[in-house]
This record gives sequence, C-alpha cells and structure tokens, in this order.
Amino acid sequence: MSKTGIKILRFIAASCLLAAVIWYANPARLVKTLGSVELRWFALAVAASILANIASALRWAHIARLFSLTAPALPLIAIYGRGVTINNLLPGATLSGDMLRAYQLHKLGNPLGSSTLSVVLDRFSGLWVLCLVSAVAAALWSGTNSLTHDPALAQKLIIYAALLGSLILLPFLPLPRFNHQGQGRLAGLARSWNSLTRQLALFRNNLPKTALQSVVVQFFSSLAFWLGGISVGLDISYWLVLALCAPVFIIAALPVGIGGWGTREFAAVLIFGFVGVSGETAAATAILYGLCAVIQGILYAPLFLLSRD
Repeated sequence: MSKTGIKILRFIAASCLLAAVIWYANPARLVKTLGSVELRWFALAVAASILANIASALRWAHIARLFSLTAPALPLIAIYGRGVTINNLLPGATLSGDMLRAYQLHKLGNPLGSSTLSVVLDRFSGLWVLCLVSAVAAALWSGTNSLTHDPALAQKLIIYAALLGSLILLPFLPLPRFNHQGQGRLAGLARSWNSLTRQLALFRNNLPKTALQSVVVQFFSSLAFWLGGISVGLDISYWLVLALCAPVFIIAALPVGIGGWGTREFAAVLIFGFVGVSGETAAATAILYGLCAVIQGILYAPLFLLSRD
C-alpha cells in the first residue's frame, strides 16, 4: 500500500475512533458539557500547555547539546513551535512535527542522523519521566487514600503503579555489542549498531540530567489537562489526574490520526472512567486539551515566515 493510502487509513481510523467515543459519551451530553466551559479555567489550561511546550523545546536543546550538536535555545523553541503547527495539519500524531524538527535541526549545520536521534530521545525522555511521575503520583495517592477514600481503587492504582514501574526500568537494560571485523554488510550493520549503543549509553548516563526538565514538562502538561477538565466540571484532584495521564498521553502519541485526535479521547474515556469520571466529562476534557494544541498551532504558524526552509 502507498504512503498516501496508509495516511488515509490512519485518518479514517482516528475519525472512527473519535466518532465512537462521542457516541459512547452521548453527543447531546457532550455538547452540553462543552457548552458550559468556564473560559477562565480554559485560558489557564492554554497557558500551562504553552509553558509545557517551551519546557519541551528547552529539554530537546539540552539533549541535542549532549551529542555536541549546535542547538541554541531560541531557534529550537521556534522550530518546536513549527512542529506543533505541523502536528495539527498532518497525520501521524507527533510524528510529522518530529520529522520537521529533525530536518530543521540538521539545517543548523548538524548531521541528520544525530539530529533525528536527538528528537527520538527527546520523545523517549518525556515518555520515560511521564511513566515515572505517574507511577509516583499513583503510589502516593493510593497511600494517602487507601483507608479514607476508596480502598479498592487504591489497590488497583498500586498495581497500575507497579506496571508503570516496570517500564521505567527499560532504559537501564544492558545493550549488546557485536564484533564488526571485516567489510561485509553484517560488519557494517554491527558498526552502526555499536555506534548507536554508544550514543544511547551517553543519553542513558545523562538521563538524570534531563529528568528534571521532563518533570517540569509533565507537570505543565498534566496541569493543562486538569485545568481543562476543571473548566467542564471535572471533580478529581490534580494528583490523581497526574497519576492517570501516562496512558492517555502515550496512546495519544501513537501515529494514527492528526494531533492525537481520536486516540486521546478514547484513552481519556477509558482511563478516567476507571476512577468514576463520566464519559462526557472525560471526552470533553481530552477535547479541550487537544484544542490547547490547536490554539498553539495557530499562534506558532507565523514562525514559518522566519524559516528559510
């Protein structure tokens, strides 16, 4: 199948998923919920989302400099903003914007391979810390609410935190090295793999240095999600939202639709239903979170006028 056909299928799949979520949430109730948005809370959600993306861009610049790439902060913030705009226009969730980021970092005079790797590791760092902070928040919430709030839910969240904890260990698994004597194709692949493992080891050794930046990113991202929910009547604590955000954000990042639409709403209804949030409130919260990205995409669009490519 052609690339265009695959993109069309992704768009159709995401649209069907979003339609199914809307049907499940009850269209009339969902429209009523979205119609009752408190704009002051939603404005705060947009502000938190903007801060999350600025923090993300600064984290990416830091990771790029770990690989000795030319990565000044302000240009990379602009490049990141263009990526947000592209994510709202092309299929692939964040994949389209990430490809643009890698290319424009390369145009600053950096090797394309290292530029691409910096973007991949930037995403990985964010997802790794997302699992970490969600696991910690779930464990803490369970510990403080196991007797006074909902013992059954607290026990489920402990299991959930343990599952996230297993994912946190992935970066620290040993990476094999291969003998690359000779000039054949296998020797070339072995050399490429060994070079990649050296770069991954460098990133792994510096993961604690990027972790704090990623915590800031996830704090503002989950805060934006929570504030959007507050604007439509979400009635759970920020810390519980932080605990549950990991699967929502991870599923939204799957390269299916455009800007995470469909997958994000599906995950929100599924995960937040787990703690008793109604379908229309969970769906509306996810939709508003997506609208935060759309608003930023519009705001960042003029940055393309400053780009030479």
